[in-house]
Amino acid sequence: MLTFIIYELKVAATLITFYLCFKCFLSQEKMHRVNRIVILATSMLSFILPLCVITVHKTVYIPEATVFGISGDAVEVPTPIIESLGGVSWEPFIIATFWIGVVYVLGRTAFGIWRVARLVWNGERKEIHGSEVIVCDKNIPPFSWMKWIVMSRDDFESGNIHILEHEKAHIRLGHSKDILLFDIMSAFQWFNPAVWLLKRELRAIHEYEADDAVLRQGADIKEYQYSLIRKAVSASGYSITNSFNHSIFKNRITMMSKPKASVMRGLKVLYIIPLICGSLALNARTVVDYSGNVSDDKVSESPANQQQNVVPDERPKFNGGDANEFAKWVMDNLYYPEEAKRDSLSGRVIVGFTVGKDGKVA
Repeated sequence: MLTFIIYELKVAATLITFYLCFKCFLSQEKMHRVNRIVILATSMLSFILPLCVITVHKTVYIPEATVFGISGDAVEVPTPIIESLGGVSWEPFIIATFWIGVVYVLGRTAFGIWRVARLVWNGERKEIHGSEVIVCDKNIPPFSWMKWIVMSRDDFESGNIHILEHEKAHIRLGHSKDILLFDIMSAFQWFNPAVWLLKRELRAIHEYEADDAVLRQGADIKEYQYSLIRKAVSASGYSITNSFNHSIFKNRITMMSKPKASVMRGLKVLYIIPLICGSLALNARTVVDYSGNVSDDKVSESPANQQQNVVPDERPKFNGGDANEFAKWVMDNLYYPEEAKRDSLSGRVIVGFTVGKDGKVA
């Protein structure tokens, strides 16, 4: 489970990096489809990249003269006794807190879906231009979810075509599926502010896309903007839905007047490539494969190995002592990682050294 927590922290760091770069390079550009794809793709990549570990194997040949003492006797180092961690372990508390947050966010998402389903079930169904509209007696702002458009009876009877076209655009572009996917990802990164900021950016892009769809159908931009302002005084309590009225309406009005981004400005999206490469490089590891079965003939072929096999004028010493003094020094300077203690990890450690002509060990 500790490995999973470390994985979640790597995901969090990757998400933060992707969000900061998106905010710097793309958030103000009018290329909504590209921005939407970038947010969804980088968010999913943040969960995938920490699992992609590039392993580079490096083989190191160790002659027997290095592994053993000059006399051919192996130096015996006593095995350390791993002591248990003192005090209180924080690992169970961290794990429990993490899963409580996951369950809470998923539960809130499920509750939102249940509220919408209840409105759809109890509302009056209307068929308008191939769209299924649910008319409710409650005073709620219009919103869409999956294939349904939900609005109050007052909005329905007002005959505001902009509302209907806006919500139809949400359904046609599949925005509800984006939100549901992001809610699930957010549950496993609930402690990370970047995931909530990215979700807010995605919601804004959904509104920009729906606004563009309405304007492309010939709606007057001024009249449509007035519709946004008139509906801005109410707020939606259904966080999993796409609502015609959102608090970002000022940004929406500004974005409508912006020209589309040029191709050259769109090339800024290529910032993703070095980020992916950097993430893979940081997550790469080098595995050293030691080989001590090198024959005497093979060892003698190398001038460096021939120098290692020269018998010194004096016997090897370490701090003025013998092999036991070396073993004592190893034990005094041994560092055993705390996480290795907890996981009962052990392994073979090979220490290389050189004996000079004066008998000193380096």
